[in-house]
Amino acid sequence: MAIFYILLINIIFFTVDLFNRKYSIDSNSLIYAFNRSIYTCIFAFIWLLIFFNEQYYSSTFDLLNISASALLCGFAFYLFIISNKYLKFTNILFIQLIGYVLHQLIGYIIFNESLSQYYILASFLLIVGILIQIAIPNQLKGLMVALLSTFLWTIGYSLMSIPLKNVSTPLSVFVLEITLLLMYYLLIFITKHKEQKIYLSEKNLPLFGVAFLTIFGSFLLNFTYKYYNMSQIGFLNLVIMPLFIFISLRVNKEKLSLKEIISNAIILLGYIMALL
Repeated sequence: MAIFYILLINIIFFTVDLFNRKYSIDSNSLIYAFNRSIYTCIFAFIWLLIFFNEQYYSSTFDLLNISASALLCGFAFYLFIISNKYLKFTNILFIQLIGYVLHQLIGYIIFNESLSQYYILASFLLIVGILIQIAIPNQLKGLMVALLSTFLWTIGYSLMSIPLKNVSTPLSVFVLEITLLLMYYLLIFITKHKEQKIYLSEKNLPLFGVAFLTIFGSFLLNFTYKYYNMSQIGFLNLVIMPLFIFISLRVNKEKLSLKEIISNAIILLGYIMALL
């Protein structure tokens, strides 16, 4: 059953990422993240009400841990939106594979899960792939932002997997989303954006679909972290990666240079080595 959940989660979040890129590429990244969180909070609250039961009681400590981890995930999403302005979506897909290798290391440190016997070689290949991308003109900023986004997202959800064992899934999703909403609002307040337009309007109607898929995906992801080991999460990327690459190239009308192809191929090879 875990395989089904992981496959569905990957498909949902790939679709969400495509839509997030489409609707955020020409907008202010922080404002977009906040507007998106308005809708996700609405859906998360509805989900919470529908599935409300007496088992929702959780310790304050667990809820605070989820909120703290959510801050890392929130910054990761914000940086993901920014990275799309500077880097091809297909390249971002390959960079996100690095998250699995980091995920494996965190699982080894925190949960005593086993590392791949080729883990060191895999890490070396990933570094080589990244260095090749760094050498490509005008890609350094996007690459660094995408890498930081991947690291924060992986660390955030890895740490969140601990309190998720003790918190009902609908409640954990709601706490996650309300934390992101408050975080983005605080950032907007601190940075004093001149182009602030925080609203629910026809312009943001596509975010209804994005928010619904996001909450559904988050529900499945939190549920998976709650009942399955971290080592079981992520390996199906290899199976569906070719499909995602094909869709990304067609939808975003991207053409990769030779250096990008070589870099991504080395990153993919490192990812495969980490699976062995």
